[in-house]
Amino acid sequence: MCNKRVVVSTRPSAPGDVESAQRHDVELVDCPAYYYRWITPSQFVTDTVISEPHPDAWVFTSRRGVEGWWRIWKELADSAEIPPVYVVGEKTRGAFEDNFPKSEIRMADEHNATELGLRMVRDGIGTVAHFCSVDRRSELREICRKFNVEMTEVEVYRSTSVTDPEPVKGPVDAVLFFSPNGVSEFQRLYGLPEGDWQAIAVGPTTAEAVKRVTGRKPRIAPSPSFEEMINLI
Repeated sequence: MCNKRVVVSTRPSAPGDVESAQRHDVELVDCPAYYYRWITPSQFVTDTVISEPHPDAWVFTSRRGVEGWWRIWKELADSAEIPPVYVVGEKTRGAFEDNFPKSEIRMADEHNATELGLRMVRDGIGTVAHFCSVDRRSELREICRKFNVEMTEVEVYRSTSVTDPEPVKGPVDAVLFFSPNGVSEFQRLYGLPEGDWQAIAVGPTTAEAVKRVTGRKPRIAPSPSFEEMINLI
């Protein structure tokens, strides 16, 4: 008899997610709120990052930002130069370490964009390149503007709509939510599962969206990683 718990992920599974779920005796079902596609920045934007004077730091607030920039950086002739790297959490750190050469990586004590920006300010960073999505959040930009940190936003991926959603079949034990926008989009595409399922949020901002949209009180991962979310189930 199979006693696996069934967990819905509202993003496409990342490398290692399925294996991590299996270690916890979880059957992972993908019901993405969005798909993603890579973007190649213009030559002007790329030159801003790799030409002298280089930015004081690189910053990544998502795993896809790391992977999107890696696609570009690995083809560059002078790609050996990497300044200090700021990442929002352990998942993003792991993605960077998996792709780039060993580098100086820095994080804030609290894993969110606001605290990461304040860490850069305290470290005396004056110029930074942020590798991000077209539909990124504004907290990091606002911190940089407030403290006169010059930031180049390098768009390396964008979200695209799901056009062929498959309805959730059967009872589920939990739903993993990874962004505030993803909560409402998941409900629009799939509806909410029936029954007494547990909502798991990647962070406090997403948790607020979960409460507002679903009416359920979610559990919040102690750090924004898939492994920590699975641990809560």
